[in-house]
Amino acid sequence: MAEEILLQVKIDANLKNAAEKIYREMGLNFSEAVSLFAKKSVELGTAPFVIPTEKKTAFGSLSKYANKNLIPLEKTAWENSTVKKYLNKKNYENKSVLRNKNNLQGEI
Repeated sequence: MAEEILLQVKIDANLKNAAEKIYREMGLNFSEAVSLFAKKSVELGTAPFVIPTEKKTAFGSLSKYANKNLIPLEKTAWENSTVKKYLNKKNYENKSVLRNKNNLQGEI
């Protein structure tokens, strides 16, 4: 058996008591439940359940630091930057074509 360590965690007392009641009904103690959680997390390479977020934006939990006026622009930011990049490229290409035409006309 692998070496065991003591894990100390601060948790709300009411939450711990409610969780312990659930685990006892399953035949587990709190320590065994935490160990099962850790084993399953390692097996899956992630938390064994979906962790919901309050914010539905890319800012996620950092949105409280974001400029509130810019958050609505986030929905179209990728599309806008792609269009801008495309238009800039086309504008550059058009200028190149005009330069080439002007050079050709000067040579005629």
